[in-house]
Amino acid sequence: MKLYFGNGITIVTTLLLLGLIIYMILLIKNRENIISWGRRTLLLCAWGLIICCTAATRDGLHLTIQNAIDRSIAPGLFPIVSIPTVIGTVGAALIILAGIFSIFAHKQNTRRILCFICMSGIVLKIAVIELFRFIG
Repeated sequence: MKLYFGNGITIVTTLLLLGLIIYMILLIKNRENIISWGRRTLLLCAWGLIICCTAATRDGLHLTIQNAIDRSIAPGLFPIVSIPTVIGTVGAALIILAGIFSIFAHKQNTRRILCFICMSGIVLKIAVIELFRFIG
């Protein structure tokens, strides 16, 4: 339980993650009734990227980057070149690109596809990072 409720930042990150997962489940369940996908995609992107920031803080990514420059600083949870950081970067790129493309997409079906691409990036990041936190 300390992994998810150990201090303020872990609690905030956990609550944001749970809320986002619930929101994605609702989007999937109501996908046939949703008319405007653009707003939902942008909300999903913003929410996902906020979680990226809180999770990076929680896991000490800034310390890992500082450690790469100055070895006297202890690294964060993951090494700078590791599966969680690489997958996290790829997932963040998917989220950002889906959000940007959804702004310029004119068809709702395209925005819907971009929303699911954004969800895929979020689920990929959550699964990999939380798995490596759990086993590490």
